[in-house]
Amino acid sequence: MAQSGAGAELTKIAESAQCVFAANRFYVLKKDLKPENIKQSDLKKSLAYCDVDDPKIIDNIFKKLDSTWFVSLCLTANKLYGLFGRTGKKFKFHRGSSWVTEFESQYKVWNTESNSAFSNLNKYTPADIWLVGTKLEGYDWSSLSNFPSANKFLLEKLNTKEIIGVSLKKTSTASHKFFNTPNADKYKFTYTGFTLSSGDFFSSKDVYVKYDKGKIQFRSFSSRATGWQGEIKGAEANLGKVSGGPLNKIIVSTFPRKQSSIISISDSERIAEDVQQPRNLSEKFINDFYYYYKGLASGKKLTKAEMVTGLRKKEATWIYSKYLGMELLTLFDDLSKAEQNKLITEILLYAMSSSPLSAPFVKIG
Repeated sequence: MAQSGAGAELTKIAESAQCVFAANRFYVLKKDLKPENIKQSDLKKSLAYCDVDDPKIIDNIFKKLDSTWFVSLCLTANKLYGLFGRTGKKFKFHRGSSWVTEFESQYKVWNTESNSAFSNLNKYTPADIWLVGTKLEGYDWSSLSNFPSANKFLLEKLNTKEIIGVSLKKTSTASHKFFNTPNADKYKFTYTGFTLSSGDFFSSKDVYVKYDKGKIQFRSFSSRATGWQGEIKGAEANLGKVSGGPLNKIIVSTFPRKQSSIISISDSERIAEDVQQPRNLSEKFINDFYYYYKGLASGKKLTKAEMVTGLRKKEATWIYSKYLGMELLTLFDDLSKAEQNKLITEILLYAMSSSPLSAPFVKIG
């Protein structure tokens, strides 16, 4: 449910509310919740089974959440009970607690040990709330030294229903799916091509990598030459983004022994330096830019002189974004069909928090 700006406050309320509603279903009302049977007195009692970082959560539930949220909260609470509530285990429901903070602090240690395998915590685990067995609320996360040991532990505790990370989405169905467990669906995607530009080459700074269930838009999302990344579109639109650093690591780890003129994309900071003065681009940069363009464009192509004239009229962010995008498209174009499918799958699995080092979790939404 992660959001930014004003949405972040609503996210905090909704996730904390989900803990309270779940506790109500498990331990207070003890039957399936419906919006019409939600009582403030019951929710206050439910707080005894929660550890959340919204001190005004009961008031905020009734002041800030509308009827559609009540439907979602009830359905998800009922689903959680159906999945984990009949075991006799005693849980506390956590959101933003000291338990979560300690886990997130140890994640940074594991990420450092793995040479920063993840750009952010969400790609390791998108869990918004945690069901924690009361016997494990004091668990010492520092006893686990890396992602493999942490994931083995988390999988064991998911199987015994003692620690469960839950990724939430506002819902009217409360369907569920397990990720990064032995019985989880194994995803494979198929690369289907690319879009260099829509219409005139200079009209947009993005490129698209297409696959069988959608496409990934690659561009800078800044007015400056920075922040180049891919954003998932289409059927997998909720997967989020993959930035340049993790993307390069995915490419290198996917093809560790591949002998190719391109086995990664350029360091984005170096390209940002190269394009700071669009009217004074180096001859080498122009040659490289035009090389990628010629290899990717179809139909009538711009001449090198026309390209130079066009580049001098563009902002640094446009040149930076288009260069990195074309470099990535060229990389895909140089791969075999099987390699293209493998690479697009690895990129999307990372975006889905389902890379080989990602933690097990359940998604409800």
